[in-house]
Formats: sequence, C-alpha cells, structure tokens
Amino acid sequence: DLISPFADWVGTVYGVNGPPPDSLEGWKRLSGDFTAQSVNKIALDTAGQPFDHYLVWITKLAGDQAGIMELSLLAQKR
Repeated sequence: DLISPFADWVGTVYGVNGPPPDSLEGWKRLSGDFTAQSVNKIALDTAGQPFDHYLVWITKLAGDQAGIMELSLLAQKR
C-alpha cells in the first residue's frame, strides 16, 4: 500500500537481497509501472521470495513533483 500527496506520477517497485547495489540493474523488478493516486495497492510478483530491501523508483513526475507519505508492505496469506 502506498499513500501519496500527489497523483499522476509513475513508478515501479524493485527488490534485492543483500547490500543495495549501486545501480538499478542490480535490482529485481517486482511490479509493472503504476500511476500513483492518493491511495494505491501495488501487487508485487516476488515469486514467493522475500527480499531484504525494496525500492520505489519514480520514473515520471506529476508536473514537477512526486511524493510518498506512507508505504506499507503486507504479506499475502497462502
């Protein structure tokens, strides 16, 4: 779940185990591109694997801004 004060910016979620890499190429893409609204539920495809670190990569601003007020990571029951 992601809560944003701004709508219409675009982002993608990535994950990694171990130390965060210096470049985006070292991260595993976990979501498709999403266009933020005030409240967002973003499905992640982790292939059942937990990750040590998660990254929200903002790829397009909404005008000249983007923002995240709150971010919650929830495990799905199996």
